[in-house]
Amino acid sequence: MKNKLLLLVFLGCSFYSYSQHVYLYEYRASFSSSATGTPLYFESTISTNRGQLSSFNQTRPSSISINEFKMVEFSQEVTSVTSFARYSPGFIGGCNNITSNTNTLPFTGCIQGTQLLSGTFNAFQCLNESYNSFKLIKMESLFTLNTAGATSNELKECAPRDIKVSSGCQFKFALEYKLLGSSTWQEVIPYGSNSMTVSISTSDFPGLNVGDNFRLRARYLPTYGTTNAIAYSDEIILKSASCSPVFDNVVPSPTTCNYSSNGGFKISVKRDLDTNEKIIFTLYDGVNDAILLNQESTTSLTNNGDGTFGYEWLADLDAASYRVKYQTLNGTGNIPGTDPSWDTVEFSPVFTITKPANVVFSITSTSDENCFAVKDGYIDISASREAGRSLFYQITRDGTIQIFNGSNWVNYSGSNPDNDTYYSFSNTTTTRINKLGKGVYRVKVRDSEKCNAR
Repeated sequence: MKNKLLLLVFLGCSFYSYSQHVYLYEYRASFSSSATGTPLYFESTISTNRGQLSSFNQTRPSSISINEFKMVEFSQEVTSVTSFARYSPGFIGGCNNITSNTNTLPFTGCIQGTQLLSGTFNAFQCLNESYNSFKLIKMESLFTLNTAGATSNELKECAPRDIKVSSGCQFKFALEYKLLGSSTWQEVIPYGSNSMTVSISTSDFPGLNVGDNFRLRARYLPTYGTTNAIAYSDEIILKSASCSPVFDNVVPSPTTCNYSSNGGFKISVKRDLDTNEKIIFTLYDGVNDAILLNQESTTSLTNNGDGTFGYEWLADLDAASYRVKYQTLNGTGNIPGTDPSWDTVEFSPVFTITKPANVVFSITSTSDENCFAVKDGYIDISASREAGRSLFYQITRDGTIQIFNGSNWVNYSGSNPDNDTYYSFSNTTTTRINKLGKGVYRVKVRDSEKCNAR
């Protein structure tokens, strides 16, 4: 039997990508002189190979407080960050007149910590430093991080989905969503120190219906509703989807005869199909799951009347053990057999299509005619069969099928011998065919399902 692969489809996902490179920049620190409370001059500049991030240049402050937190964009990728500082405490004994220092670090997407600042300021004399935070983080594409493309954009009712916001930097952000037809973004995860990967479920989105698309984005600034365009990530579009129906049971039907291959089964699940939803059943060998036997699909299930919905397998099957693997498909299209979602589909339990007991019979005794043409010969038959089935026989004399006319066996001349010429056993498993005249007889035995003794 030809093997078939299960193919599923998911709605494609459009996204907006930055035309430039966006970075979150945070620089929080304070400085003062240990020699005098009024330093004469203080300068601090943070720049990258693509442009400046911030610059402070102050004269005669009592102390310096830096509190920078913003989004910055450059037309090209940042690969290094440089900190420059210059400090003059005035002409105070024990302190240098003017001290300047520069420190540069490579940038590969994330700097968090004060190593850049400490490398700049620790060489200064008579300067007290307090570094609260220093961060430079490249904002990554949600679409790229989550591969939310044509084969992986579903959020299923039965399973949470992880959304990755960063691949290597921990930072504060909010996760926002907008439902189909809505013009308002709402927070699904409030702004704060969230993990780089967060989990969402359909229950997190009030008003979201099965089959609806919705938009998702990260907000990098604390202000809800900010109009700063680069305060947001690109958007990904997800679709709320039903899960494959929960398995209920499988009822196998045996082959009609011991030698036939017309078995089958009916599988039941615990919900009906949604509009535009197809369910795909794939049949496997029950002993070796690697053997794929066949596949059938439908867009309509039978209402069983007890809250479950069923599908009856169409192709005839041999008596054997089987398992079924199924998944639902919304819309039309294909996904490759290597798609990760294929691996999450579960098997039904193993079930067995049985075959009935064969019909077996024997001639237990015979008797010839006692006198010429009195037709008092007989044949005794004993047979076994599948429990619950009746037994029937057919007899031929000298190669011609016989029928009983009420008093004698005569040649059959009809056109439907398969239905007209079989007679039921007089007892459950035994019978006597009597009133037989001289001749050569052959007997066939079958059961009430027309399974012949072989």
